[in-house]
Amino acid sequence: MRAGPLPLGGAIRLARLVFRESAPGFAAVAALAGAVALLACARAVETVPGGRAATGLSVALFVAKVLATATTALVGALVVPRHLASGEAVPLLARPLGRGAYLVGAALGAAAVGVLAGVIPLVLAAGALRAGWLGPDAAARAAPRAALAAAAHAPDPEPGATRVTLGARSPKLEWRFERLEAVRGRGAARLSIRPEYVLAGGVPGEARALVRLRAHDAAGALQAEQILESQLGHRRGSEVPVAGRFLAPDVARLEAVVALPEPGTAASFDLVRELGQERYGVALEAPGAPLEAGLGLALLGLALQAAVVAALAALASTFLSEWASALLALTLAIAAWSRERIGDFAGALARAQHTHTHGGETHVALEAPGPAWLTGAADAAGRALAALLPDLSGLDLAASIARGRLGALDPAAVGRSAVVAAAALLLGWAIFRAREVHGGGRA
Repeated sequence: MRAGPLPLGGAIRLARLVFRESAPGFAAVAALAGAVALLACARAVETVPGGRAATGLSVALFVAKVLATATTALVGALVVPRHLASGEAVPLLARPLGRGAYLVGAALGAAAVGVLAGVIPLVLAAGALRAGWLGPDAAARAAPRAALAAAAHAPDPEPGATRVTLGARSPKLEWRFERLEAVRGRGAARLSIRPEYVLAGGVPGEARALVRLRAHDAAGALQAEQILESQLGHRRGSEVPVAGRFLAPDVARLEAVVALPEPGTAASFDLVRELGQERYGVALEAPGAPLEAGLGLALLGLALQAAVVAALAALASTFLSEWASALLALTLAIAAWSRERIGDFAGALARAQHTHTHGGETHVALEAPGPAWLTGAADAAGRALAALLPDLSGLDLAASIARGRLGALDPAAVGRSAVVAAAALLLGWAIFRAREVHGGGRA
């Protein structure tokens, strides 16, 4: 059969057909999974202010990402084999609809169904947050924020230290914030204090904390000062509001001195806390963007990822049976999420550490666990696979939204993924072109 042209209208018609066939079932699954996840988050114990809201959004974004990827891979891998097995491909290709347009339409339809499966948990999460089911002011607390991390300056930590302890030896700790443009003028700012642990009398408990805020201008002159009280708990932090005068245009540095006035209490903090990257520490936060803006960016990332996964699934469907192509598509999608680790893992398999002691000294040697040709082939295969796979992690905007930050697409990852998707469709078209399609349901 002649390959035929690549009419965009025919591809879109097939995409609509695939969407109508597959969307209802996957939409129901997505709605059920999203509702169960959000209900579980609503019943969770809130250990930090806004914890349920942040957890609910993070879970919804994770569920959306998994559902979008899995749904796209399954639908994209099953369209061609099922149409060939049932004989539906014959009238579709005889309209005429070129085989290239057929593959593009199948991939578009699969990506659309995957995006729908990802949208539903996000819509449910937005509704739950706006309705306050995940705590008061849940939408504002879960929205992306601008954050400024800081390091403890007094007393100076030891070189290489990642944590400081507030207690008998260090009765107070100071965090210093500079470059305040990141949070200035964005609305109600707050100092987020999240200790890793709090001890009272040597056991986990609660401690009263005094927070002294001091604002200095560029010359070091004190512009404003305030003492606030806060209650810290074991693995449960608090938030201290920061008045607008502490972030005025003439303020060049903000200092926060935290002290535990009660004897027998202690707390431990991370030295640096980049919002969402580390769970505990001290950070200055301010509103960054509305919740809907963050969810829109997350959806953009999901759509781009679904398009790439759909192209890989369409390629697999041209030479494998239904479930074999679905399994291969899911495997490639999972591998594309961690492509950088694949080459390193293959290299680690090709080498094994052998430790021995001689003359009171310990020696570590790298030894191949098998024949050199086998380990070399495994290393080369892993690195080749990593080089061929797209980089889906560079398209993942949901991860940064879950951490409370507005992310940005990696241009290199976008370009690489576009090239891989186009190559997959071209290769699938070449394989599909060589196949004979029969009306009896066999190819």
